[in-house]
Amino acid sequence: MIEAALVDILQLKERIDVDILPMDKLDAFLLSRMYSQGQLHPGWNSRSIGQKVITNGEAFVQAILPFSACWYEAKNSTFEYVDPFHVVAGAYYGVPTLSAAEGDKVADVLDAQAKNDESEGAHYVRIGEFSLYVASEGKNRVSLYRDLKRKIGARVFNSSYPPSHHLQLVRTLPFGGVALRYIGNQQGFANRLQRWQAVSMDLAAIPFSESVRLLEAYGVNWGRSQWLIGSPFIDRKVKLYICRRKYAR
Repeated sequence: MIEAALVDILQLKERIDVDILPMDKLDAFLLSRMYSQGQLHPGWNSRSIGQKVITNGEAFVQAILPFSACWYEAKNSTFEYVDPFHVVAGAYYGVPTLSAAEGDKVADVLDAQAKNDESEGAHYVRIGEFSLYVASEGKNRVSLYRDLKRKIGARVFNSSYPPSHHLQLVRTLPFGGVALRYIGNQQGFANRLQRWQAVSMDLAAIPFSESVRLLEAYGVNWGRSQWLIGSPFIDRKVKLYICRRKYAR
């Protein structure tokens, strides 16, 4: 069930990358506020000058799996071959069109760089027990490997994620939103809650049904519903944060 739910998550990422979402006055207000508070990457409005800015992979994963961490630790990484369709990334600035033979030669060089732990090699973070990887280095090559139907040679750091019994899904009232609470006793996990997704001090908004299904498949149970009037605004904030390339200031 987890693998099927992960497929939905990866398909969601693809839809976010290609869809153009409308922006109303509330979105514009939230964007302006987030920008003034330093919660947006400087490139969030680059589309206005013709530059395509792809959805941030780290922010996407943190939105889908709150209380996750995407930082890469080189000293604790190992070399492995990774399915490119499970890497949250893409061709940020495009890659040249290559024949299959040319592509394989390039991929051989890239794999060797990762195997030798060179700085140009792919560096990925795996989130907990999920077959979900965030690209720290090596984002642009993902589309090449997908075209080649070939696994990526990468250095992978396994980032811990809270066990299912340390998490709790919460229905927010009166609007029927969903949030995730960390109920374990490790402060390091609790501190991973991001400002842009916080509904309260211990609750992270989850605006995507695909995320709810993944967490349920992981074994996360539901807790008591909670009244949170502002939850719809936080849901929209999360979507804007990870979809920022679609909007011009």
